[in-house]
Amino acid sequence: MNERKLTLGIPVSGQVKTRLAQTVAKWGDLPVYWERPENLFIPVLFLGFVTDENAVWMAETAGEVCATIEPFDLTFLSATTAPDEGQIKTIQLVGEENDQLLALHNALDRELMGKTVDGKRFRPRVTIAQVKRHEFTALPQEKLAMFPWPVSVSEPVSSVLLYECVGAGAKKQYLVMDEFPLG
Repeated sequence: MNERKLTLGIPVSGQVKTRLAQTVAKWGDLPVYWERPENLFIPVLFLGFVTDENAVWMAETAGEVCATIEPFDLTFLSATTAPDEGQIKTIQLVGEENDQLLALHNALDRELMGKTVDGKRFRPRVTIAQVKRHEFTALPQEKLAMFPWPVSVSEPVSSVLLYECVGAGAKKQYLVMDEFPLG
């Protein structure tokens, strides 16, 4: 039985990628693995390992759910390390909480995964780098103090994509399998 590693996400526009490239150029000496621009997206719901049969059903259902949500805008505020506490693993672009994004996430989660979570908070994020842990944590404190780095960029959201993750490490790619327009 063939399974695919699937995620629903929002594509990152060229404008945001350009803005990120300008910011990242200032951090050229950080010990990190930068994500390739084509791998940048805003995760909405991780679906996990899914059979081909279930992938078809999930795509149909996701399309129906997305059609009930109106397009909206996201605002990104900073680039920061994650997780906030404990051993840092990534650098992420993080946005402000957004009610429409939360409604989209909750509706997809309920219809596709059978979950209902009340009171959940959901912030848009884009992983822009994986840190080289030992080298990153060995950086002087003043170098780490630059995070969170202020970023101000808005992203219009008009569709959700179904991504398949193939490969691993530096060869990891997110291939677009389907697109679901909002509204």
